[in-house]
Amino acid sequence: VEKKVVENRLKVFGKIAKDTDEHSYVIADEGVIEKIHVELGANVEKGTKLLTIRKSDGTRQDVVADISGVVLATYVKVGDHTDRLRSLMSIVNLDKLRATVDVYEKDIGSVKVGQKAEIQSIAFPEKKFTGEVVYISPQVEEQSQAIKVRIDVNNSEHLLRLGMFISGELIAGSDKEAITVPVTALQELNAE
Repeated sequence: VEKKVVENRLKVFGKIAKDTDEHSYVIADEGVIEKIHVELGANVEKGTKLLTIRKSDGTRQDVVADISGVVLATYVKVGDHTDRLRSLMSIVNLDKLRATVDVYEKDIGSVKVGQKAEIQSIAFPEKKFTGEVVYISPQVEEQSQAIKVRIDVNNSEHLLRLGMFISGELIAGSDKEAITVPVTALQELNAE
């Protein structure tokens, strides 16, 4: 038994966005794709060689990743022509993902930018992902009557996936202390 500051937790549901803030479309000078060095889904570091292009003057150009991340899509194959207007690949950094959750009007007064959050997915029921509220929509969604709240979620282990459904809790501190006991210390007698 101890005195602790009580946390208020608000249960929320939502979804990981289908994109990230750190997204790169790979482009190259005019030429022909001679070799593709990485496969779809590969983890790459900034500076990793992705493709080799044979330019019209016969020289070769190595195209490298401008961010670290995962190869999300490849839009070309060996022998395809390239120019500065065509995306060759896309790379996304999955270290930090965006989650959008619904908060109802009655609860929005307890939500603030900078507030901590814990996120869970049914894919990893024992794992809690940490996050922080970064945006609160200024409007109520007409269909759901909820306010969209954006949370940036730490995904350094790359377990969460784009578009995945999630649940979570927004954590609000309090200045009130209470006498607390661990949940594991509670016992139920006669189902009461």
